[in-house]
Amino acid sequence: MKKFYFIILFFCCYLHSTAVLTLPRFFSNNMVLQQNTQTNFWGKADAGKTISITASWGQSTSVVTNASGVWTTKIQTPVAIPGQAPTYSITITDGTTTINLNNVLVGEVWVSNGQSNMWLHAGYQPTVFAVYHKAELDAANFPNIRFLTINPPVSLQTKTATLPVVDSTWMVCSPTSAYNFAFIPFYFARALYSHPALNVPIGMINTSWAGRPISDFMSATALASSTSVINYNAGSPQSSVYLPMIKQIIPYSIKGMIWYQGEYNVNSPTAGYTDSQAAMIADYRASWGTNFSFYTVQLAPYFDPTTHPSNRDLSYGIPLFREVQNAIVNTPKTGIVVNADLCPDSANLRQIHPLNKRPVGERLAALALVKDYGINMVCEGPTYLSHKIQGSTIVVSYKPSTLGTGLMTKDGKSVSNFRIAGSDNKFYPALAIISANTVIVSSPNVPNPVNVRYAFSDGAMTNLQNIEGFPAFPFRTDNLSGLNGATYIDLAYPSITANANVLEPKISCSPNPVQDILNINFSENDIYMVELLDINGRILISKKMNHSGPISLSAFSTNIYFCRLKSTAGFNKMVKIIKC
Repeated sequence: MKKFYFIILFFCCYLHSTAVLTLPRFFSNNMVLQQNTQTNFWGKADAGKTISITASWGQSTSVVTNASGVWTTKIQTPVAIPGQAPTYSITITDGTTTINLNNVLVGEVWVSNGQSNMWLHAGYQPTVFAVYHKAELDAANFPNIRFLTINPPVSLQTKTATLPVVDSTWMVCSPTSAYNFAFIPFYFARALYSHPALNVPIGMINTSWAGRPISDFMSATALASSTSVINYNAGSPQSSVYLPMIKQIIPYSIKGMIWYQGEYNVNSPTAGYTDSQAAMIADYRASWGTNFSFYTVQLAPYFDPTTHPSNRDLSYGIPLFREVQNAIVNTPKTGIVVNADLCPDSANLRQIHPLNKRPVGERLAALALVKDYGINMVCEGPTYLSHKIQGSTIVVSYKPSTLGTGLMTKDGKSVSNFRIAGSDNKFYPALAIISANTVIVSSPNVPNPVNVRYAFSDGAMTNLQNIEGFPAFPFRTDNLSGLNGATYIDLAYPSITANANVLEPKISCSPNPVQDILNINFSENDIYMVELLDINGRILISKKMNHSGPISLSAFSTNIYFCRLKSTAGFNKMVKIIKC
């Protein structure tokens, strides 16, 4: 019997002494490591073992496991050179077991995080999303872009400290594998890699999951960091995405994180979201041990016109939540992008998951290219700076750094989705005219304007942008609280013509401030009609022509007008006139 116990004891000791060297599974072939950094490696082995790591780029390191067999160490990675992507190998050994990692790249590593709009891939409603992105995915032959998708456990309601083993490994981007990648991080990675000034390998780690509040992405430490931080999933003492998904990859060395979340929170009390967001970022940075960049996405328009009796979009819960999201810019090394211009038609407003993901990823990439990689380019849209009241109009000015080379409309039509109100706080649809680097807003229903709002409704599909293609940020000049502070009047937006904002070089108009006369000069001989219109498109004066200008039109007073020249060739030319 004693011999039997001795055999069992010897066998147990043998098992203990030959514990297998392990690393998290995402330390795998095809992985991407953050360039030019002391990058983190960790794993388990037998207690007291010496772990040696040797990289083919000429660096090596060693570490001794602790009493629990856990080890962690760092190794210096090389500088990635634009246009080059050498493959490396890494050998990890404890003297008994050896692990070889091959086809390793060194470049830039980013994490994509958030709920369903960041998680979406071609497998979600494939007859819609896969078809919409098919051309892009079928051309996705980018072997120097790699993806690591952290899959959620069977149950997201993990309530213990027992962590599931992450079963994810790195995948090389190809026309086949791209169908398994989330759209926004795919387009983000492609934009970074394709920019000639960067052009180094890109690694994307996706920790997103659908339908989760912000508190689910936060650690217990972050949730307890402030009394104003709200646990929106209070039934779970530990957040259900953070523990089984995000914590698993900490502290894999990264450059930054992109974030798209809020659809869950927009319908719940938004108080505390700003502090929750700030606490989450601070905790992530502390856990990773680096002050990495963090870029987020405003909520997209979402409105079902069939649920409103008048089929008009008169609610503004989403814009109020966007203001909460925008507070992120008060945190250093952050940024936010707009996507209110990406719904192709009103039918898409009923989609909480807009189809057009490419510009979202590319706009996030633009922030990174400028703020992280020092590339000189426009990276954001026109941002409200100030406004002034001029007679019956409000003139909106934008931050010069966000204007790019000028203002324009995306579709060539009049600027849409401005509303204007007087002291009664009744907001009417307004005519908005681009004038140099400002927008002049007015409505015949508001002779004495006080405040202006832009794209401040749930379903506002915007078209104001800079010439570089970045959409203007929604804003408001009032500070009315909640949904009861203002009234939206249900009227059609004023409309003139498709090219109302285009100043044709061959037409010039000058209002006479003394005699109330408009002088029009034009050189075309095919003009047969000159019309003067008010801001609602009503024709005030119509004059037939049989020669080129100049001509004079009288009887108009302080206001905004349009002069339209009709041509026998079948096209119209329009110029705006502002008479103060």
